[in-house]
Amino acid sequence: MLDALYPAPDWERQRHDWPHSAHSVFVRCGDMRWHVQQMGQGPALVLLHGTGASTHTWRDILPLLAQDYQVIAMDLPGHAFSSPLPQQSPSLPNVAQAVLALLRQLRVRPVAWVGHSAGAAIAAQCNLDPQWQREGESAPLIALNPAWLPMPGSARWFYPLAAWVVARNPLSGWIAAKQVQHTGLVDRLLAQTGSRVDATGRRCYEYLLTQPAHARYVLQLMAAWDLHRFAQTLPQLRMPVQMQIGLADGTIPPKLADQAQALLPHATRVDWPTLGHLAHEENPQGCVKALSDFVRSNPKP
Repeated sequence: MLDALYPAPDWERQRHDWPHSAHSVFVRCGDMRWHVQQMGQGPALVLLHGTGASTHTWRDILPLLAQDYQVIAMDLPGHAFSSPLPQQSPSLPNVAQAVLALLRQLRVRPVAWVGHSAGAAIAAQCNLDPQWQREGESAPLIALNPAWLPMPGSARWFYPLAAWVVARNPLSGWIAAKQVQHTGLVDRLLAQTGSRVDATGRRCYEYLLTQPAHARYVLQLMAAWDLHRFAQTLPQLRMPVQMQIGLADGTIPPKLADQAQALLPHATRVDWPTLGHLAHEENPQGCVKALSDFVRSNPKP
């Protein structure tokens, strides 16, 4: 019965309007089915989106980077058109292991990683993987408004607890999706990011947030992550790191970037004073120039 409430998002119905669908492929890796977009030739860059998003967040970034790189973007497990992790909690280490397994199957060895929000945490976790390090595959990391540290104050405990409680309710994803669908909540959620999103971005976010399966897995992922533990490992990142921070971010307080930088004294930083949590969608040209200059200045060993 519950399965009927959570149909997978329908790629065949969406592909005609989905950004860069001509560059989409579906890849079987173990028991997972990944939606992957690949564009361009040259050294490989891996792009990891944040919680609740999909490859669409890179719609303006992909063609710019593809002028110089082979760009690989994927929908994270349980997001958009990728299947959930099979019989596993979507904890940060488990998601990172799944991403690394996919890259090994694709024979992709990135010269740099680009991660937005939670995607920056996944990229960092991948680079901290002992086997990946033994293979000599750690590479520079560009973190866009990274979700690396627990939220401050009471939110530090409230949000993980609330996500855990909601995720335990088998109807939570269906209820959340229907609430978005019938209340216009998507515009309020996007406004809270501090970013101004174009019509294509809004349409994609609205579609995703009204999909019960997508909404349910987002809640499950939020409940499964332990940023308290992850924050303790952050100083172990030895590769070059660039942080790009939208100072109008309403999702992750910019002061957390200051705290993260204190843990990573070798990290460089680019601030966007008027941009929000989705700064890379608001100013893709500026984001690409900053990260491209960084990658060229920090070649992978």
